[in-house]
Amino acid sequence: MDTYTLSQIIGGSTILLKWTNSLFPDARRMRFTSIVSNYLSGTAFALLGEKTGASCFFLAGTRSALRATKWGKGNRRLLTEGTIFLQSAFTAGVHETPLDLAPILSSTLGSIGDDQDQGRYRRALFFINNTCVNLPFSIATRNYATAANIGITCLFLGKAIYQHDIKNAAHPEARFSKNLRSYLYGIFRNAATGAHPGGQTPVHSVKDLKNINRTYSNSLKQYNPQFENQTALLAECTFHPERFKKQQEGATPVF
Repeated sequence: MDTYTLSQIIGGSTILLKWTNSLFPDARRMRFTSIVSNYLSGTAFALLGEKTGASCFFLAGTRSALRATKWGKGNRRLLTEGTIFLQSAFTAGVHETPLDLAPILSSTLGSIGDDQDQGRYRRALFFINNTCVNLPFSIATRNYATAANIGITCLFLGKAIYQHDIKNAAHPEARFSKNLRSYLYGIFRNAATGAHPGGQTPVHSVKDLKNINRTYSNSLKQYNPQFENQTALLAECTFHPERFKKQQEGATPVF
């Protein structure tokens, strides 16, 4: 078996992990499989001789593993800056073509995304990173198995963004274009929308989960001109807190 075939087998195995996540959507399992997937993708790039691509995915896997620890949760900024610095320093020493600079951008977007408090920002940055950087880089380096995995990741991220961040952003009965405008306004102005509150509030612990509705109700006070249902929700929150709480409670937020 030649090196290229082996790299594609290893890279393709990450698709199985993605399929497992879709069948068993558990937060801890998803982070673990994400770590393994990054290491496998890094190994595939290493076998192809793409040193910068390999280091990018190895660092991403290591960052995800450390983020799950108590130390990592308290040093998120250090992890972000450390990942970007290590990737930049390594690329500066081994790069041969302009294409080798892409992993620096990938590490930057991935690290900043992992450092976000709100789920909608994490999803948006991960989607941009995968569609605009990782997918083209994998195709350009002929790592098609990893490209397929990244493509599937983009589909899952796009679905999650729609379900948790765009749907109902303006109004439950609004058209997609109106919901999209409300979502984009909320993203660029850090304003509230009618989408699931869990993606718009900082969550780091069980305590934060219990305070989602309170934090969301405070953010509703910032005006979003695209949010047609904002006045009604704010009135529910102000005058009928219990009814508002029952209205907003639902499935566990997807981060």
